Amino acid sequence: MARIEFRPEFKNQVVQFIVGKCVNGKPPRGTMKEAQLKFNISRQSCTRLWNAAKKQQAAGQVIQLVNNKKTRYYPKRVAFDVHLLMSLHYSKRKNLLSLSANLKCSKTIVWRWVKAGLIRPHTSAIRPDLTAENKLLRMRFSLEALELDMILNRIRFNNMHNTIHIDEKGFYITKVSRQLFGSNGECLFDGKIGIFPFTKQVAAQRSSKNRPASTIETNPIESITKIVIKDCLITKIIPAIMAKWPDGASKYIKIQQDNAKPHISNDDPDFIQAANQNGFSMSLGNTVIAGAEVFEGAEGIEGSEHIAGAKVIEGAEDVEEAENIAGAEHIAGTEVIAGSEHIKGAKVIEGDKDVEGTEEV
Repeated sequence: MARIEFRPEFKNQVVQFIVGKCVNGKPPRGTMKEAQLKFNISRQSCTRLWNAAKKQQAAGQVIQLVNNKKTRYYPKRVAFDVHLLMSLHYSKRKNLLSLSANLKCSKTIVWRWVKAGLIRPHTSAIRPDLTAENKLLRMRFSLEALELDMILNRIRFNNMHNTIHIDEKGFYITKVSRQLFGSNGECLFDGKIGIFPFTKQVAAQRSSKNRPASTIETNPIESITKIVIKDCLITKIIPAIMAKWPDGASKYIKIQQDNAKPHISNDDPDFIQAANQNGFSMSLGNTVIAGAEVFEGAEGIEGSEHIAGAKVIEGAEDVEEAENIAGAEHIAGTEVIAGSEHIKGAKVIEGDKDVEGTEEV
């Protein structure tokens, strides 16, 4: 049990009571018991205080007991100044380190304010460090998702019925696939191409209790390189698309993928040869990221009348409700498909028409 540390005033009161009872410098029998009952402390505490007083007397000092325990002094609590925080520019409060430097306090104090709810961390969904080239790239990606309705003479978003998502996108974006049904209610296309695991067949090198040596096993491919992605795309995914694609649907297909480094580009010769067979025309599309592509000769989006490197539709008037898209007067990066009702992927496709009575997949 830890010893109780009394205040100096209380210690001196106990000692003065014992000194007042002393006869010839010694407390008579029963004095410690009286001090114990009077001050409501233990007998050992009374003895300890009296021994300390006797040492001071023997040294010729005045009896004055003090606390020998070192006092720990805590710094003053830093007050939270909300007005100073609001006056800081957002570039000076991007993280705890920069915020603590501008508030003239430690990073630990700022973290305590965050835990106490005085400061709320916020992550912006809009990237403030986008350059003019990044904005131009994102605008072009958005414009490619638009299509012109010749009948209603208006712009609408592409229904993406001829877009196929590969990798994990299809599992997290939606749980329901777009199915295509015939006139009698039969399912012509369930909207699913397939699942193609990256595995390999190898022979077991050693025997075990489960199988003997040289047994063929299915093991995962440790390193997913561009060669592995290319082989899976050409030998598995593209043949599966051609086999399951419904008859009568548009065969101009866009394969959407993310920006993983092992993914191949759209101008790969082997992919072009495999994707343009049996009347199909497939292309690869990547997700737009900052700094992924730089357009030469572009002066920026704001205040520009045309997007750099784009071709303007000849003989066509400006599309209604499209004049105020980031300061552009024309829809850039697309060309009109002769004889077609939709704009498809900024490519000229002569004589192509959508099949009547069927839904694009």
